[in-house]
Amino acid sequence: VWDNHPIRIAGIDHIEPTVPINASVDFCSWVLDLEVVAFGQERTAVRFGDREINLRGEDNLIARTPHPIPGIVDLCLVGDGTIDEVREHLASRALPVPFTVMAGVQESHETS
Repeated sequence: VWDNHPIRIAGIDHIEPTVPINASVDFCSWVLDLEVVAFGQERTAVRFGDREINLRGEDNLIARTPHPIPGIVDLCLVGDGTIDEVREHLASRALPVPFTVMAGVQESHETS
């Protein structure tokens, strides 16, 4: 099955939940002892080892999710295909509109 597949998922780059930022930073830093990292346009992440969780506030205007509400999580995957190959593959699967809106394909925007 994988031999003819244009893309392969190699791993998880990061996750990005929509959360109350201050409470999440307090919990992640105080309870879980994670490193808090500021980046970009007033963005916040918590890091553990070489992985991170990018925190998105409910009022984040650069959110890629059409309607960022608490509990929504972006799962950002690393694949070995090109961006064009991934877009073509998603289009070929005729995904339902809500999924394709959220399945935005882009180059990584890591904090590091």
